[in-house]
Amino acid sequence: MPRNFPHTLSLLLLALLAGPAVVAVATEPPTIDFNPMAEDPRIPEREVVYTYPPRSADLLLDALEQDEVELRLGAIAALLTMHDHEALEQMQLSDFADRMANLAADIEQRAAVRAAAVDALARLDRYEALGEALQRGGLTRHATLIADRALAEAGWSAAAGIWVRRLGDEDAGNSVRASALDSLAAVDAIGEVEQLCRDLLMQPGAAFEVRMAAAKALGATIPTEAPALARPLHDGDRVGQLLSVQLLDDAATTEARELLVQLIEEATAPVALRAAERLEAHAPDHLEPLHDALIERDDPGLRAIAAGSIVRHASDEVPGELGELLDDPVPQVRKTARRALWDWAHMANSDDRLEALRQWLEARLDEGGTWRQLEQWALLSGEIETLPAAESIADLIEHERFEVRRAVGWALRRLDDQATFPAMQQRLEDLVELLHEREDPEVDPRDRTGDDVSNRWLIEEAAALIQTLTLIGHDPVWPLCERIVRNKGDYNHLLPVRDNTVRHAAAWALGHLPEDHDRRSAIADMLEGRLGDESDDDPEDIRVRIFAAISLGRLDSDAHTATLEEYADHPGYHADLAWSCRWALEQITGEPVDPIPPREQAPTLFLRPPR
Repeated sequence: MPRNFPHTLSLLLLALLAGPAVVAVATEPPTIDFNPMAEDPRIPEREVVYTYPPRSADLLLDALEQDEVELRLGAIAALLTMHDHEALEQMQLSDFADRMANLAADIEQRAAVRAAAVDALARLDRYEALGEALQRGGLTRHATLIADRALAEAGWSAAAGIWVRRLGDEDAGNSVRASALDSLAAVDAIGEVEQLCRDLLMQPGAAFEVRMAAAKALGATIPTEAPALARPLHDGDRVGQLLSVQLLDDAATTEARELLVQLIEEATAPVALRAAERLEAHAPDHLEPLHDALIERDDPGLRAIAAGSIVRHASDEVPGELGELLDDPVPQVRKTARRALWDWAHMANSDDRLEALRQWLEARLDEGGTWRQLEQWALLSGEIETLPAAESIADLIEHERFEVRRAVGWALRRLDDQATFPAMQQRLEDLVELLHEREDPEVDPRDRTGDDVSNRWLIEEAAALIQTLTLIGHDPVWPLCERIVRNKGDYNHLLPVRDNTVRHAAAWALGHLPEDHDRRSAIADMLEGRLGDESDDDPEDIRVRIFAAISLGRLDSDAHTATLEEYADHPGYHADLAWSCRWALEQITGEPVDPIPPREQAPTLFLRPPR
């Protein structure tokens, strides 16, 4: 997989914000995929073709006339499924829409049927009928919200009068009044109720949901007046502060930005986080003086915002400033800080900053740190190819924390330093031996406790090392992989659910044997045996069989095409195995093989009896 890809637009914008001395480099950090098997080759999603019994649409339309509520609801759901798969003829679709309009507007109908009809009209884009249903009233809260959202997204301003009247009805529910405000704002009709919005905003007794909708509508409609409205709320309780942040959503004026900064410094974490998100989106420069304060906050979202802001300003002190966040207890914050360091190293127009980061990482690895720091330092070293740090990273291959060992395996794969290969091979052999010792067929896996999690980690680590040593071409890995695949009974009872991940990885690895390997033919024969093992008492794991087929294709094994053809023609038996055999045959013969036919599926149309 190539290590450099076209950079995202976000990094370009980040560089432009940082100033004229910073330019974006057309690279992005490599994807940290601890499981390369997931990339190679991908088993495609099998196409599904939906089939319907003859006259099913007519029968369903007739069912809409029945009195039984569940029968009507089932028919509506089934007809919508047919609509989604374009299985309704134009006349049937028109009939369905007309019937839904009648049901939605009929206030004598059961509430559940009207709600289902409203949902159907929204999906059918029948806005006039939705407006009529709203006008008549009597809809459930859920149905009202569905209709509001559909009409607002369509810009259906003819419904503005309905929303204005509902907003003035204090007996209406809070959520539907708030929805009316959101809808009025969406169709640019908030001016008709601007004064009412101001009154609601300043009315402590009003529902919070309605007040927030009023703040959102006013902030978008009169952004220059928002600071004056926000000031008295800003000095109040947390509810008032949340309302003020909502008013200042666009941070459109200098005063608005100053108020948001004050909230970040003084308010509790939920308010401060919302204020910081507003500044990050609209006025990121205002976050620069707040870096130290944000890093010290308890909220991980604020610390993550600090990481992005620090790198945006591109100081030469970035590694030291972000170093503390690489030890953050929240994984997402650590990841954000690591990616920010990568961005910082690649935003300059020379290699000086990248080299400075490499030297900083080398020094940190030599000094040692917490397991979280070691995990992030190893990953970042692999991302920016810090080759002098390879041996220091290899020394961590037996670290007590699985997270560190996994990061080390990925980093060493990237660094590809021969001096580290023996350490990885030894660790893999130790893991395989340990897993073999823990294997105990006499113990029911459902009775296992205590070691299940650590066993899973050991299995994942062994699989990752197999793949790492395979991709870097370390010859001693082949005999070990052959032994793992050949011994079918091993490594299968370590988890509550039978697991063959180590054997999957080993079967995959054997497909990468060098062309001059002296056991290439014998290993291909063994893989064919694994592919065809359908014994009644202990059949081979299906994933091992799939990877055996893929590896036979990679080994270009002409002698085994008959077995591949046998399983390639049975997509009904197991589509993934059939596809893998067809892929392998294409690699061997060079001739395209017909794709697996789509799977026909008849959706459940009828019509469950009432419970």
